[in-house]
Amino acid sequence: MNDGIQKILLKLGEASCYFLCFCKAAGKTLDETVEAYMYVVSKGWMEPNCYIKCPQEICNYILGENYRYRYSVDFDAQADIIIAKYVRNGATHFVLLNKDGSLAFDSYGEESNIRKFGKIDSYRLFYRV
Repeated sequence: MNDGIQKILLKLGEASCYFLCFCKAAGKTLDETVEAYMYVVSKGWMEPNCYIKCPQEICNYILGENYRYRYSVDFDAQADIIIAKYVRNGATHFVLLNKDGSLAFDSYGEESNIRKFGKIDSYRLFYRV
């Protein structure tokens, strides 16, 4: 990948909420997040525009452990990593949740209108193997 850091940061800022949930769960720094972005794109697990194609592989790589992935419309507090997909007027946004269902991380911050005024559509659940 030949993109400069500013172009990578623009891509991460535009549409990387799902990807950033993994990085937050792993406690990655900004430099480590950029390196992870370049790696997962080079492996084909994620498109350069941050569309995730292989969530389990990305989770395993970023967190350094083996996880089993499950898509669900139901919340499961037994999951080790819980990512909720919010929808509002055709827009989507992913956030990291705590095991009690409370918000752990939203890359948009407190002013996330998709989260505030949208609804949870589904969950991405990851379980340590």
